Amino acid sequence: MITAVTPFVPCRHDGPCDVENELCSCRENGMCSSLCKCDPNCPQRFPGCNCSPGQCQSKACQCYRASWECSPLTCRNCKCDSMDTNEIKCKNFSMNRMNHKKMMVGKSKIAGNGLFILESAEKDEFITEYVGERITDDEAERRGAIYDKLKCSYIFNLTTGGAIDSFSLGNISRFANHESTDPTLYARTVVVGGEHRIGFYAKKALKPGDELLFDYDYAIEHQKAISNEASSDKKMKKKKKKAKESTPPSDSIPGSSSSSSLS
Repeated sequence: MITAVTPFVPCRHDGPCDVENELCSCRENGMCSSLCKCDPNCPQRFPGCNCSPGQCQSKACQCYRASWECSPLTCRNCKCDSMDTNEIKCKNFSMNRMNHKKMMVGKSKIAGNGLFILESAEKDEFITEYVGERITDDEAERRGAIYDKLKCSYIFNLTTGGAIDSFSLGNISRFANHESTDPTLYARTVVVGGEHRIGFYAKKALKPGDELLFDYDYAIEHQKAISNEASSDKKMKKKKKKAKESTPPSDSIPGSSSSSSLS
């Protein structure tokens, strides 16, 4: 399986592509893409898949297994570039096509506002893309410290370095709430046109009205902070409830009355 360890930067150099060529920007990932300017017959070039249309949604597909979206430049049989609405299309080309499911933001039972799907979806089907401002690791740390004070963060870290922040720039996918025990979505980092992007996919079959939830995969420190905050909120609510229950009705307090009259 191909696992990118750094962002893809197309190589532009003379000579062969291999781990010994320090001029090759693809050497750390061990794979060239169709965007590279090396020899078309480069042994390191990603070959694409030979799947039939509609079959590129399992590890049997070389592109899906490598976490790459199919490309018309390398994939010849899956018809990922087909524009015919009546034709069976490649299922591993959704972010390129921007085939997002219909969704809406509404009141959540988890916390505040949440994200809800308005149409049915099959297991593993693409739902939407998490979009935002692409920032460095250092900037993510700086903004994270600010967002922690605001108790609100939309930073999504990329495994290859950097992060996507949808606090100011983004779509409604940022309203998907956290759920670790029974999530309805899972996130995948996928290479699309040589760029790492984050897609949300259905963890199980979904029906209209289902809330879209995924596991934020919090760090231990963050989980403890959330747990302490939730515990503190519960204690405050209990105190308020006890105070309310211990306060007698106004008509039972001597000298008080819901209405007054002059005699």
